[in-house]
Amino acid sequence: MRSLDALDLTVLGLSVGASLSSVGCTFVRYQQDNPENSLHAKILLYNEISVPQQIQSSIFALLRQHRTNLRTMLQVHESLGHMLASAVRCFCKNNNIATKSIDLISTQADSYADLVLHLAWPTSINLRSSSWIAVLGRETEVTAVTNLIVTQRPSSQSRSTAEASISTLLLQHTTKFRVCLTINDLVNITLIPPLNVSTPSTIPKLLNQYCGPGTMFTDYAMRYVSCNEVQTDHDGNYGARGTANYSVVDHFLSNHDYSVHVPSMKIAFEMFGQHEVQSLIDECIFLDMSARDIVATTTYITAKNMVTNYHRLLNTFFPNQKVDELFICGLGANNMNVVDHIKTALPDITTKSLDDIGIPGNAKASLRCAQLGLETLLEHAIDCVPVQTKEQQQQRLSGFMSKGKRWEETKKQILKFCGGNKILSVQCVAAEHV
Repeated sequence: MRSLDALDLTVLGLSVGASLSSVGCTFVRYQQDNPENSLHAKILLYNEISVPQQIQSSIFALLRQHRTNLRTMLQVHESLGHMLASAVRCFCKNNNIATKSIDLISTQADSYADLVLHLAWPTSINLRSSSWIAVLGRETEVTAVTNLIVTQRPSSQSRSTAEASISTLLLQHTTKFRVCLTINDLVNITLIPPLNVSTPSTIPKLLNQYCGPGTMFTDYAMRYVSCNEVQTDHDGNYGARGTANYSVVDHFLSNHDYSVHVPSMKIAFEMFGQHEVQSLIDECIFLDMSARDIVATTTYITAKNMVTNYHRLLNTFFPNQKVDELFICGLGANNMNVVDHIKTALPDITTKSLDDIGIPGNAKASLRCAQLGLETLLEHAIDCVPVQTKEQQQQRLSGFMSKGKRWEETKKQILKFCGGNKILSVQCVAAEHV
């Protein structure tokens, strides 16, 4: 029986991609019997809440027209916050969960960070009341946090570090060398050596990198050929009925090295924009390719780029290393056309999904966000992050946390449990119910 003084927190992680088609919701319970024991996480529920196309379109229109206009950006923040709050209410209603039982809502919006959050805000604007996290907090009355600072651009390094952390937590094995291929807007490849193997200091203990498009190229192609009626080739059936033009594939990838840069997230909402996917489609149209062939070609470009970077990273950092298991996850893992291309290119590798180890395959992004949110919550409660200047104080964690009605109660629980000392990181993740 769990002690009354044990740590027991519930966190709802929310993840939204560049297409704004849905909000991934992972409800996690974090428990720890005493400060000396490991902190454990149980995934209680995972759901995806669809976003009405009218809401998507209104946000896209704002971003297309006036991204440098302060008033417009405030409207974007308001709309994103309202969208997330609506997703929370829908998730709670669908699963008979009382909103007041949630200790923290943690949101991820990496895909929009470079497009929305880096404005030089005037000092007259109160960031805490204007950002989408503040809107989410006000509408739900739950403490809410985002993994992004609202006054500066996030670095790709910080995103990679967070991705590597959750991949290690979920997948590091005592003897098996594993690779995790996470296909969301972008594709992320994480190389995960066995836990108990000592390696020379010149070899990384873990390697993680974003390596180009995940779902964004195929999503763009689907929107283009359907005149915005269809947002994604979710299961890959549309592209599978087409034929990829391999000459176009090879020409495109020879001119775009995604080991050194990733595509712009503007592709998500800038139809007919000046970017590589529109140029690719223009070439396909010039060659009189059918709509299905265009989608098949963009799909194959995506899959081939993944395989190319998989080999590049392995050969560079772990030459001659045998991979025991390749895990494919993220929303793009539902596209069996992509998965089949990868399996064909890597016939000797055992391919699995996160579902094979009891974790919902699409839940990784929102679970990562729940984890980041928990760490932020603990840092706030025990005040373990030193702050040197007033400017840093405005831009650090307190600048993107909205404290809900139960904040003081939650803080009191954490302080009573840990006595003001830092709490150990999560050591185990298990799925209780999905």
